[in-house]
Amino acid sequence: MSQYTVGVFLLTILLARNSSATPFTVDGSTFYVNGGQVGIGTGAPQAILEVNGSAQVDGVLSLSTNSAMIVPWGTTAQQPPAPSTGTFRYNTTKGALE
Repeated sequence: MSQYTVGVFLLTILLARNSSATPFTVDGSTFYVNGGQVGIGTGAPQAILEVNGSAQVDGVLSLSTNSAMIVPWGTTAQQPPAPSTGTFRYNTTKGALE
């Protein structure tokens, strides 16, 4: 595991073992990861990109036609006390999105 500070972000990159590739490239304001996993807010990313905390996308977030999205889920008793406008989750007690 390697940690790099780029601007104000601390990125954790888990590189594939025995990899001879350069782990990342910074080209102006663009950051490229050449393999491994990137964690923002976590030291042990479990996916190609894992963000621990809030994320904001100002634009389009698209998924390919053969992919899926995991939505937040929980029971009625686990509902947040004051959900934010525009949020949704799957209620396992009701078996429905809310």
